[in-house]
Amino acid sequence: MRYLSLWAIAMFLMGCPTRARVVSHDGGDGGTNSDGSTTGDDGSIDEGGSPSIAIVAPATMTFANANVTIQVRVSGGSATRVQLLRNDVAWQELSGPPFQFTWDTTPAPDGDYVLTASATIGGKGVTSAPVTVSVDHTPPKVTEVIPARGSASVDVAAPIKVTFSEPVLASTVSNSSVNLTAGTAAVPSTVALASDQTSLMVTISDSKSLVLPANFVATVAPTITDRAGNALAPLDPAWTWTVPAWINLPPLATQMPPRLAVDAAGRPVLIYVTSDTVNGNGVFNVQVARFDSAAWDLSMGAPTANVDTARNGYSIALDSKGQPVMAWTASVPAFSGPLKVYVGAWTGSGWNTQFPPLDAINSPSTDPTLPSVRVDPSDRPVVAWREQTGSFPTYDAFATRWDGTMWNRLNGSMGFMGGAGFSQLLDGPQLVLDAQGNPLFGWSEGNGVGTGVSFWTGTDWVRSQTLLPGYTPYPAVDAAGTPWVAVKSTDLHVVRWDRNMLNWPEATSALTTSSAWSAPRIALSPDGAPVVAWLDTSAGVRIGVARWTGTAWDTRFGLFNAGQNPLNNIVPELVVDARGKIWVAWKEGTGRRTTERP
Repeated sequence: MRYLSLWAIAMFLMGCPTRARVVSHDGGDGGTNSDGSTTGDDGSIDEGGSPSIAIVAPATMTFANANVTIQVRVSGGSATRVQLLRNDVAWQELSGPPFQFTWDTTPAPDGDYVLTASATIGGKGVTSAPVTVSVDHTPPKVTEVIPARGSASVDVAAPIKVTFSEPVLASTVSNSSVNLTAGTAAVPSTVALASDQTSLMVTISDSKSLVLPANFVATVAPTITDRAGNALAPLDPAWTWTVPAWINLPPLATQMPPRLAVDAAGRPVLIYVTSDTVNGNGVFNVQVARFDSAAWDLSMGAPTANVDTARNGYSIALDSKGQPVMAWTASVPAFSGPLKVYVGAWTGSGWNTQFPPLDAINSPSTDPTLPSVRVDPSDRPVVAWREQTGSFPTYDAFATRWDGTMWNRLNGSMGFMGGAGFSQLLDGPQLVLDAQGNPLFGWSEGNGVGTGVSFWTGTDWVRSQTLLPGYTPYPAVDAAGTPWVAVKSTDLHVVRWDRNMLNWPEATSALTTSSAWSAPRIALSPDGAPVVAWLDTSAGVRIGVARWTGTAWDTRFGLFNAGQNPLNNIVPELVVDARGKIWVAWKEGTGRRTTERP
């Protein structure tokens, strides 16, 4: 009867060198193979080379908690006995071929065991390369979870992480390894194992679909094992945390309304205002703070030693590295010098204030105020401001762009609006840039004439069709460079500029508000969906926020403040960051609060 020699089959399955062959054997004398090697009566292969011995199973490094099959291959001659050594101590003697032993690791203490095999082949003693078997009977445990158990006020975008006491087997980890629920609803999520296999991250598939606030529960499947096959120890106590509808950051005292920007990492940066007395005069000074982890970092301080830098307006933007760029106004010398607009940029270690100050366009007495700053794709600031152009209170708006060496005015043949005024003393140009860095801004004409947006063409300014009067629009620009505006009427309307029809068609259905509201503000999510904020004065003064879902307004954010009414003439600062999170900042009494929507 013909049969395949068992040692040769094992050698093939283990992927031995290609010169080894699977041969048939009829139980008679050894023979010569086609490659010149010979097969002896004992089943060993004589490859015509030097005698050698190798442990072909298990592989190194192998992790085990039960039986391990050890297989040894003899080449270049024949042998009848093989000595197995464990940690250089004689351990098992194997006869054969095949040379095979099943090691029950159950009673062995945990640890690494180095196995070698030796034999005498053709009168020559040979020893194999070592193979390490790591015996492990200890179940892996969860050593850390993030968020921590019982955490309150957790950001829905915060990392969800599980850390293990040892590496786990990748094939036992899947998207079902961690199950999330919010309230009673399952939360679809994905699971990713770290490259070192000692931790995994859970990502919620669609955080916008969650109904917040909600209590979250996470369970970790016991089907996860370590590399030896030990099942994960049960997670105890239960892993729970709470995600609120809003996360309130610690308040930061300010004397005037904040200005807010949020970097790509989701860290808010804002201007706040302190007060002081200089030569008997009360002054208000701009300061910059960045929120980091759990507290406001005030180390950036003020961009200038000049005083009274907040009285006549201030603005903030972030460059491509997330560093703040500011514009403010000041009289230098204090209280006697002409009022000018100044610009400063944070370098990471200090303020660069080498930009020349921006003088009044019309005359030293027309006082440039209420600057608005943005940063173009080349990280160069663009600044607009309001300035008196005729008898009080007639104002116009002017702009300039930094070219790396000097300021280049963007006034065309005239100011932005050709002499039209702003309707309120606190109104100034609300500047934004499109993706190419072209500026546009919202304005409001006096005497109830109307509001609108002006666009820079490269040589001049073009005004849009007029919108409803009574407020200054804060435009937002989408990826195509099209401005969107939240319009105040009986209800809140969102309109989008049509460059072909030169009008403002509605982009959403109307948002019903209370009978007493003001100050509409708009921002766009990364997916292009509008988010709006406003002040509601129907019962005290509160802030409202809503997000367009594509078919309707999501108003579950509600009307809110921190307990004291915001001032009723303050437009809430509204930002939607790169992750789609909504941020709102406002002034309450003598304090300030920043809130983010998870």
